[in-house]
Amino acid sequence: MINLPTYITMVRIIMVPCVIVSMMMHAWFEATVFFSIAAISDVIDGALARFLNRVTVLGSILDPIADKMLLIASYVGLALLMPFMSFSIPWWFCAFVIISELILLFFSFYWGIMLKSVTIKPTRLGRMTGLAQILFIGWLFMCQYTGCEPIVLFYGLLWLIVCARLCSFMDYAISALVKGEVA
Repeated sequence: MINLPTYITMVRIIMVPCVIVSMMMHAWFEATVFFSIAAISDVIDGALARFLNRVTVLGSILDPIADKMLLIASYVGLALLMPFMSFSIPWWFCAFVIISELILLFFSFYWGIMLKSVTIKPTRLGRMTGLAQILFIGWLFMCQYTGCEPIVLFYGLLWLIVCARLCSFMDYAISALVKGEVA
């Protein structure tokens, strides 16, 4: 049976095409609204599942998939649609995000499902990195909507996200090897 937190996660998955279509139509305000709804739903579904003691296997699988879909679709969409501005998401960054997410996903499934000896659990640094990425993408949507082009700040934040993702990746690896936890 599907519970309320899982329905909320499913809404986040449905929001991904809404974000993409809005971006393709250059409807940046709408893209920001859909993206914000999806981002807020990520906080609500997890908190609600824990508060109501309704954590399910399906929700545990769908939640990180929904997160990855939203981030990757947004980064790729911005890379495709922002080249007309004086700054854009570089393709190497999209490749970096996709490859790192696939590696984390592979090892999460391998350690958590195949070995059945590791708890699949996000780290604090992983959550903070996810939040930083959500804020970065939301900021980029607002920049597109308002026509703001803060080039220096953009590249500084981009490299900050790269560093945060690398640190988070190492944090997951250390957690998996030392504590027996990975996500």
